[in-house]
Amino acid sequence: MIHLEFDDFVSICQFTGAEDRGKIEITYIPDRELVNLKNLRGHLESFKGKKTLMEYVPNEILDYLTKEHEPLMAIVKATFDTKKAGMRITVSAEYTSDAYFKRKPP
Repeated sequence: MIHLEFDDFVSICQFTGAEDRGKIEITYIPDRELVNLKNLRGHLESFKGKKTLMEYVPNEILDYLTKEHEPLMAIVKATFDTKKAGMRITVSAEYTSDAYFKRKPP
């Protein structure tokens, strides 16, 4: 199992246009290949100019991971400290492939 953290995540709120700053954590079990960290960082940084809702961010990242790298299992967790609402928001998305259940234990 591999765990990655990206502390400087920024996206743009589609309603207010304000920056949503947070932390992204990705935990995954690779199948045939590891995640290319340079490409993943580029994908995460592409959100800087993208209008989206913070509640959608983990699913968008998970979609990228599953399409590009086909992991056996992946969890994406996004934590945002919002100045707008004065609270911390944590959103997560999970994926488990059928192959994960068919594999032989190590």
